[in-house]
Amino acid sequence: MLFLVVGFNGCRCQDSFEPISYHKDACHHCKMQITNHRFAGEIVMKKGKTYKFDSLTCMRSFYQENSGEVADIYVGDFYHKEHLLSARKAYFYLAHDMRSPMGAGYVAVSSEEDLEKIVKEHPGKVIDWKKFLEEK
Repeated sequence: MLFLVVGFNGCRCQDSFEPISYHKDACHHCKMQITNHRFAGEIVMKKGKTYKFDSLTCMRSFYQENSGEVADIYVGDFYHKEHLLSARKAYFYLAHDMRSPMGAGYVAVSSEEDLEKIVKEHPGKVIDWKKFLEEK
């Protein structure tokens, strides 16, 4: 029995995101309510605390101030409702005609096929995630 308790407590230390409660959770950066899965994101800190964001722009601002303490970053999957994916595996796009929280138009998709789809649907440009994180 003790083995099971220790094992379950060990699982709590994993770096993983918390589900976002849309229309309830607020963005840690701008305090706006998180309402659209297409633009949402989450940062998990090395100590396990999570921060939720309504836009990639808000998430980037938080990252720039706390990059040394960040364990992982998750972003909303534009085409797959309420699905968060690791930023390391995502493809990023700046859609010039898209209305997004904070008005920037940054989105993430989970596959090359989805990236091709958004390029056809919205004028813009593919964004390198590392360069995006460094922008002001």
